[in-house]
Amino acid sequence: MHRLFLYTLIILFLGGCKSNEKVHKPYVEFNAANKAQMSYFLPKNVIHIKVLVVREQQFKGPYADYAGEYLGIDEQIVKYDDVNYKIADAKIKLLAYPDPAEQYFIHIDSKQPVNINLTEAGILAGLNIKDVQNIQNPDLTNYLPPEAKFVFTDLSVKPIVDITEEVSYEYKKIDSALVRVPVEKEVTEVKTFQEMAWAAAKFIATLRENRFLLLAGISETDQIPEDVTGRTEELNLLEESYLELFTGHTQRDTLIYNFVYEPEPGMAEDAKEVLFYFSEANGITQKTEGMENDKLYGLGAPVFLRLTPEILPEQQDKARLELLQAKGIVYRIGARARAELQINDKKLADGFFPVAQWGKYSFLPSNLLYDTSRQVVFDIKTGQLLNISEK
Repeated sequence: MHRLFLYTLIILFLGGCKSNEKVHKPYVEFNAANKAQMSYFLPKNVIHIKVLVVREQQFKGPYADYAGEYLGIDEQIVKYDDVNYKIADAKIKLLAYPDPAEQYFIHIDSKQPVNINLTEAGILAGLNIKDVQNIQNPDLTNYLPPEAKFVFTDLSVKPIVDITEEVSYEYKKIDSALVRVPVEKEVTEVKTFQEMAWAAAKFIATLRENRFLLLAGISETDQIPEDVTGRTEELNLLEESYLELFTGHTQRDTLIYNFVYEPEPGMAEDAKEVLFYFSEANGITQKTEGMENDKLYGLGAPVFLRLTPEILPEQQDKARLELLQAKGIVYRIGARARAELQINDKKLADGFFPVAQWGKYSFLPSNLLYDTSRQVVFDIKTGQLLNISEK
């Protein structure tokens, strides 16, 4: 009987916690090149940072200069058009993808079925399991709508332009006599902003009076309905619309930014990466050629992602691994790190996350590939062994 062999030689160069020696990927040696093969991947981990930014746009009202004189409002007046940004929320999540540097092949023997289970992406999921879950990574598309435009339209409740007809007289010579003849002429007069502001202020006062009479039940010009809620809501909306002519209009929306950071494989060490720059005036600005260069342009405060190793697997002995001829399924025992998102001295988000690239390699005996009585489950996000049990 032919047996299935997966020969794995793990070569790790260790030289202390901060070693500069490269860590070589385990490779697989095959007995024969003409046999059927089945491949699988181990996953790699990526840190996903999602940032929500609230954009507030302010538009100055056309009658802002008369708010204090006609309405007695001196505070909370938009003095000029402006845009402000604020970080509303930030979240750190773990993503997993097939690691192209960690692909392994299994020789398939025609006399022995292979009971390995993979995800749709080819990541090792287990042995003899029925339901294989797939990694559902979120959409990383940014949502960055352009700045909105706002136009004040209801500038007055009365015509802005007055057109009147004036009659003047001219003398015309008819049959050697001078005759006084009337001449009609249209005169167009455009109201000033001050006149329109006064008309709008009077209309606001009228709205408030009508609402009071309606709520008090003493309206003389209108039949009072049993339920005045709908009517008062309409009056409130109309008043708010005309008040904005004096106080200004404020509009808010939320921008969504996505950033990813992939830890380098090999020896784990502290990492501090500038993801972007932020300021209340400009919002999020992507980094350019370097931090020193960005400071010159005043892009804002740098926002850092700090990744610190917290739990690392026991270091493997290089000499012993070189002598070991591993047979079976290669998997990884992941490391664990703390991720922090910071701006200045403020922490925006943090959490603990596994990092498969910083883990160590191990393997299962190859006879488990043929043993249908046992079920083996791997973590499809980290490649770590989760469970071995009887079916």
